Amino acid sequence: MRWRKAALLAGFVPTGWMGRTSIMTGLYEKPVAWDVPRGEPKVSLGAASEKDRGEVRRAALIVATVAWWIAGVPVHRQVQLAHPQSSNVTWSDEVRPILERRCASCHGSGRTAAPTLSTYREAALAAGRIKRSVLERTMPPWNVAPGFGIFSNDRALPSHERDLLVSWVDGGRMEGPAHSQLAGHSGPALHGESRADLVLDVGREHVIDSTRKRYRVATSLPNDRWIAGWHFRPGNEALVRRARVSLESGTLLGVWLPDEEPAFFPSPLAERLPAGSALMLEVEYVEPSGPAHDRSAVGLYFAPQAGTPLQHLTLRRGTTALQEDMRVVALTPALEMVDQSARVVATRPDQSVEPLMWVRKYDPRFARTYRLQQPVDLPRGTRIDVWSFDADCSIDVAYAGDVRAGVKVPKARPTPPR
Repeated sequence: MRWRKAALLAGFVPTGWMGRTSIMTGLYEKPVAWDVPRGEPKVSLGAASEKDRGEVRRAALIVATVAWWIAGVPVHRQVQLAHPQSSNVTWSDEVRPILERRCASCHGSGRTAAPTLSTYREAALAAGRIKRSVLERTMPPWNVAPGFGIFSNDRALPSHERDLLVSWVDGGRMEGPAHSQLAGHSGPALHGESRADLVLDVGREHVIDSTRKRYRVATSLPNDRWIAGWHFRPGNEALVRRARVSLESGTLLGVWLPDEEPAFFPSPLAERLPAGSALMLEVEYVEPSGPAHDRSAVGLYFAPQAGTPLQHLTLRRGTTALQEDMRVVALTPALEMVDQSARVVATRPDQSVEPLMWVRKYDPRFARTYRLQQPVDLPRGTRIDVWSFDADCSIDVAYAGDVRAGVKVPKARPTPPR
């Protein structure tokens, strides 16, 4: 019945059913051999022009394809090659370094995400998932649309690395001359050798009895200090998925994910840390399978002298007119609805447009602080528009109010030893 339905929709109908043989596309006025009622002299196909024949064949192909699709007949089939493709891409030379740089922070041994990609065997078994994830650009997670801001913590996979991974999967998943386990991605050593000026942990081993916990960490500082940079270090790398670090006053330092490096503010910007104040850590965990504990820590890097204070502005959906000059250095989106988007565009008084950020398919598991590679100057009177279907979306904007302060983006600073 399915084949009869497809033939009927395509117009390939036996003469006994309808009394004529016709495609009847309705697109052509000149009849051809199979578009003539029974009993009438047929026009020779050779008499039709080459253009007419080409148009009829094209129309017939379109109609037949649509008809077969409606009837449920598969049009595209996966073809198994008689001779599989091969390439020179190997696990040890090309694939392993890519996975170590881009994936080991979450998919390494003893980390939060599955599948584990620490060894050749594990990667080879997950090759199909690797290929699908990199082609769909879902891994590594970076949901900012290209062309909307250039960020220093961009985690998008470069095209040449994507091509290497796909070539390895399609080319036989060659192991190479040698293989070993991934070294993993362990952030700066905050306990032991460390370059952080102050290391603060949550005080003791806390039982992980929920997927979200909030900690207050006292600083006990006798004087005000200026935070030039910070880094979060999970105590339980297998369970800590995300952390939000802020001052006790509510000022946001930033959001940490396992693939984040230490975050430094552009000089001379800094966050003021009042004497005797505290840090607030909101830590998200993977659901533990059994009894588990965590003792996470934060490392702070202090500026040698008082800096230009960072300020914060919360944008809501709609339009916000700036009442002062500002130099934007970072944006942190927060949406209530999963898989929604938020687009932020600034229009200056001279009508020049500055695309700041466009987060697509928002996923709270991978929500982060997006740090601009070059600060963006917005004069007073600039209009910032936030478009989103999420009525409760908010964007935290970190900025300097005194744009005359000459913000300089620091050169790549040596990060603490891994």
